[in-house]
Amino acid sequence: MREQSLCWALYRAGDWKKCVAAVGRLIGNSEDDFIPAMAHEQLGNRTEARACFDRADAWLSGYETRSAERMGKGTTSHPLPSMLRRMRAEAADLLGLVAPPPRPVEAASGTR
Repeated sequence: MREQSLCWALYRAGDWKKCVAAVGRLIGNSEDDFIPAMAHEQLGNRTEARACFDRADAWLSGYETRSAERMGKGTTSHPLPSMLRRMRAEAADLLGLVAPPPRPVEAASGTR
């Protein structure tokens, strides 16, 4: 989680090269691919940006399903799907992609 926060902070600070390098240290976390997608886009690496985005987007669909199942059992998932959807929307906007309408999965548990 600490590396994810570092990646996000580096991206927000505009240090896109260090952001990409820090994300490279995260192993097997497709949810983190929205961050490098945006950093690669800022660096002009459109092909890599799209590859990162597509990995994260494919992962998010399954995560939302798993998260809804956990919430149905009274357990929350972190990060919340709503946060990941906001990251997805920001990345899609930056990459010039169409963002799908938001799905309020957490609404069933009364949180957003």
